[in-house]
Amino acid sequence: NRVFIGGPLATRLESQGHQVKRLTREELSDCYKVVTEFKPDRIFHLAAYGSHHQETDVVEMVTTNLLRTFNLLSAANDKDVHYNAFIMTGSSSEYGRKYFPMKEIDLLEPDSFYAATKAGATHLARAFALTYNQPIVTVRPFSIYGPGEADHRFIPTVIRSCLLGEPMKLASGVHDWTFLEDLIDGMLIVADHAGELKGEAVNLGTGESHSNEVVVELIEEVLGKKANITERIRSTSPFGYMWQAGNMKARDLGWEPKVRLRDGLIETIKFYESKYRVG
Repeated sequence: NRVFIGGPLATRLESQGHQVKRLTREELSDCYKVVTEFKPDRIFHLAAYGSHHQETDVVEMVTTNLLRTFNLLSAANDKDVHYNAFIMTGSSSEYGRKYFPMKEIDLLEPDSFYAATKAGATHLARAFALTYNQPIVTVRPFSIYGPGEADHRFIPTVIRSCLLGEPMKLASGVHDWTFLEDLIDGMLIVADHAGELKGEAVNLGTGESHSNEVVVELIEEVLGKKANITERIRSTSPFGYMWQAGNMKARDLGWEPKVRLRDGLIETIKFYESKYRVG
């Protein structure tokens, strides 16, 4: 998230004339000095650990997602720091498995250590917001994709399989695929309304879900090439579940996802064709 989302977000802010200070995940362990000296007007907290399959260290999840979040919230609460928006980046996984579109008022039922620590961070942010009357809001992105996503993630893997013939396994599943630039639009809109939303959470997802199979078919259609699928893994769950945002709260703020899935995949494919020097 720090690179994939944070980089383009910082670029967007800089293009609007803002001065941006970037902090690494590790720098959040001791961030008081830099925050109180920089005195940010807006804070976007994207640092996280555990959202990638290789990130399995539970202690690091607690350290990054909870303790380093606490450090940043504490530093920003200094009497000399006066910000008008602190945007936490949560996760749709905080909800756990639901059988209906996920809404901000739904019970959080995290079913992994990553999801549990992200839910804990949401509650921590809410406590800071309400206790100290601070404009802190959590945004919950759904399945974000776009140029620059990590190579091992699903969509880059499918594109690479089509372009280079790499073998891949295809697991069943559904996601609310949300294009990166739409997410950034949403984060900036939420930041504009942070004062009225303090302590709340806002879903940022399209409100539509598509299966992994549909994503593969769309990528194959755009490229005119088939993915090299060597195994199809079906869900063993006896009940289907949804992974779809209830997004009326964001829409009421004026956010509208603009990029349809096929168009977003075309832009993403162009990036990886250039990266792999294909075409």
